[in-house]
Amino acid sequence: MRTAKLAPLMRPLLERHADLEMRGRWIVVKPVRHVFRGIMLDRTSGAATTAVSSVVWHLFEFQTSIPLIWKQAFPWLDLSRSDQLESLFDGIERIFLPQLRAVQTVGDLVAYVDRHWARHRLFDTPETKVIVDAALGRLGEARAVADANIVRWSSNNRRWDDVDRQQMSCLANLHDCLVSGDIDAIARLLHEWEAATVKHNKLEGLWEPTPFPLEKPATS
Repeated sequence: MRTAKLAPLMRPLLERHADLEMRGRWIVVKPVRHVFRGIMLDRTSGAATTAVSSVVWHLFEFQTSIPLIWKQAFPWLDLSRSDQLESLFDGIERIFLPQLRAVQTVGDLVAYVDRHWARHRLFDTPETKVIVDAALGRLGEARAVADANIVRWSSNNRRWDDVDRQQMSCLANLHDCLVSGDIDAIARLLHEWEAATVKHNKLEGLWEPTPFPLEKPATS
């Protein structure tokens, strides 16, 4: 189904939930802070069907599009049929929205991903784990990950494209900040990456910049 046809179909759902807003093929859960929560209405190989998934992702790892990795999928639906549209609304309201609304902080995201089949994309992927650890203020863990990978991040692998090289340069910069222990510099990098992801994914107007756990004073 074409993108332009989706918004009118989703209008009854959006009118029932003030924290939902359409952006392209995404139903976005507001507010948008460090964690993106959304429902993707994706194209399929069939002209009449739509693939529906609920998705979470951290915005402070620079991405030109939101990865469909930590998702829960709904069966393909023909949304031109009223019965299947109502089935979608029911599934969104009973299953997807309670799950997505529960993921509000970076810590909530980590707990959610820990139960997901693709948990390796965080816990066993240094390029992601170092960023999440840094955002949470787990600087010792982040430094250990960065030290173990800095040689690779600083290399010039011929298989990397421009986006890969940009990511590796950012990670090398993060390593330098971790080595120096400069919390302000680490936070500045994370905020810059988050702002860039928001811009590339056209989330301006929904995004609310907020401090990272790294920046918040420890409570006794």
